[in-house]
Amino acid sequence: MEGRDGCQRLLIVDDDPAIRGVMERWFVRRGFIVSVACDGVEAVQQCRTGTFDLVTMDLEMPRMNGVEAIRVIKRENPEIPVIVVTGYAHGAEALRGETIEAVLAKPLRMAEIEAAVRAVLDRVRRPSQVNKDPEELCAALP
Repeated sequence: MEGRDGCQRLLIVDDDPAIRGVMERWFVRRGFIVSVACDGVEAVQQCRTGTFDLVTMDLEMPRMNGVEAIRVIKRENPEIPVIVVTGYAHGAEALRGETIEAVLAKPLRMAEIEAAVRAVLDRVRRPSQVNKDPEELCAALP
């Protein structure tokens, strides 16, 4: 899913509306297509109905925490990369054995999270998309 300057589709999952808003604005300004979810239940629902190139996931959230959400998302979409963004790094221990690309600690420095997101996306970019024209890829988006 590429376009504009890559048009990668991100799902940002965090129960803090201020963090969601800052991250959403940051990535939209840099050409990403961004969706947001306020908890794990919403994240799982969005992953079932949409297509994302990467998910950033908080761990401590109501209804369904990030650990549970990551397990469901990875079971249903094992290829989707997930970056954990949390203020509770000890919670990431519960993810041992799960396939996650990075764990970033809050408070966030947006340049650092952007660098991590771009590095993961560069690493997992599908070979079939590498040589495609970005305009062609954007035209194919719904």
